[in-house]
Amino acid sequence: MDRLLLGAAVTARAHVCVLFLLAEEGRVLMMEAEAGLPEPFSRSWVLIRTTDQSPIAMAVRQRRLVWLPDREAMAREFPLVALAFPYGFAMAAAPLIDHGGEVRGALMLLWPPAPARRPAGHQLDVLTATCEDLAEIVPRGNRPVPPGHQPRVLTREPPVGDDLLLAGLNRLPEGYCMLDVEGRLVLLTAPAADLLQADAGELIGKRPWDALPWLADPAYEDRYRAAVVGQQVTYFTTRNPGGQWLAFHLYPGIAGVTVRVTPSTMARDPRPVMPDRLAAADRPPRLVALHEMLHLATTLARAVTAQEVINLVADHVMPAYHVQALAILTSRAAACAWPPRADTARRRSRTTTAGPSCACRPPTPWPPGRRPSSATGPSCARPTRTRSARTACPPGRSCR
Repeated sequence: MDRLLLGAAVTARAHVCVLFLLAEEGRVLMMEAEAGLPEPFSRSWVLIRTTDQSPIAMAVRQRRLVWLPDREAMAREFPLVALAFPYGFAMAAAPLIDHGGEVRGALMLLWPPAPARRPAGHQLDVLTATCEDLAEIVPRGNRPVPPGHQPRVLTREPPVGDDLLLAGLNRLPEGYCMLDVEGRLVLLTAPAADLLQADAGELIGKRPWDALPWLADPAYEDRYRAAVVGQQVTYFTTRNPGGQWLAFHLYPGIAGVTVRVTPSTMARDPRPVMPDRLAAADRPPRLVALHEMLHLATTLARAVTAQEVINLVADHVMPAYHVQALAILTSRAAACAWPPRADTARRRSRTTTAGPSCACRPPTPWPPGRRPSSATGPSCARPTRTRSARTACPPGRSCR
């Protein structure tokens, strides 16, 4: 099965291939294996309900090929998916249908953006043949989703002759480095290490934006992910700790990204278009975290009933954030409210705390040197079913 997946990706010249299998009596598509998909993306697609508005789910429901040639097509057909994954790529999703007519799963392939309205002839032939073969060999029968399920990550054959390549690249004045699909450095030339002002031995196996604080701006990591997902050349400019401007050009491939690092004398001066370097305390969150928040918001926006909220959180939020357990609490009692006092009538705001019915009182001022055993702030006395529970509110307050 793994050879079929990797063979299909190589033959169809796709840089990402993903296999989904039906689970939970056909209600859920579970990611079984993937190759070339960055880990933040795979987390969001580990479990997909067959009723979702996504390309993979639609391919299974309608038992047909779903082809999206670029980002604009994704935004038209699946706006919520395009919002959570704002990168340019072409996608083909096809169901796995066995000889008995039963749908067993789905296969997804990604390419760089393409203007064609349908996949090329050889791509469609490879996709059709692979789906037919996979449908006959995937395990049969109902399968539950195991707790904490993670897909198998398939790796392609690594390139050979790295020592010879490194010796040749070290003769060039420019710096070169190679990153795998997950963004880890696998090769770094001596000129590149000099421009980065770092030791090559300490960077190998690490992500540049994790090992070098001055490359931790989320915009730089986003350029890498855009190159990997869209298979298009990207670039950015920044300054190293010594103040020298550097230009980074990212050239994507099947097994990763090659980065060319050039000094400012070989690149256009970026000062008119580059903002000042952010201070460490003001550093914004990683863009992948923003994408995950967008994914969370768009996912919950589709929920109408409480059961739909539970299903969406369990299928999409828990895998994306590595959640081990989930508890959803509901309130069936009235909320506490503090109406505005007469001497503060100019403040029209009204404070309401959702939760169980309780008797509320404002924070108690504590004399110097005396601190409460718990955090200060509004507190609620335990409610009782007697009328005396309402007398716990101080004068001028009411408890609803």
